[in-house]
Amino acid sequence: MSHYTAVATRFRRTEELIEALRSLGLQPEVHDTPQKLRGGVFGAKGARILVRRETLDPVPTSDVGFEPTASGFIEIRMDADDTAQYGPNSPWMGRIAQAYAYRLARRMLGEKGFTVVSEEQDDEGRIRLQLTSG
Repeated sequence: MSHYTAVATRFRRTEELIEALRSLGLQPEVHDTPQKLRGGVFGAKGARILVRRETLDPVPTSDVGFEPTASGFIEIRMDADDTAQYGPNSPWMGRIAQAYAYRLARRMLGEKGFTVVSEEQDDEGRIRLQLTSG
């Protein structure tokens, strides 16, 4: 029998996480209070940001949730059976991390007074930004 797992991520800002999920074609549900994850083991902790299982391919055992914690980091919550496909070390999470880092960098550069002049993505997915200040 499976169980739910909760693992801290390096994500701290929910706005950029939500934008990252949407940029990858996902449809996160965003709530003010934790909502119960569906599927998998009964009695799991809830999460404020949910990616419903039926929107993912392949379909996992349960929804995938993201929940801000008292430590300031965002925790990913899911059925333990799904960690290989959707967990913190999966290619899926790697794509989310890249999209998150991109949005965070763009926001921080803007706050520091930089403007993006050009943007290129190479064949390996690396993104290069050319900036100007002021």
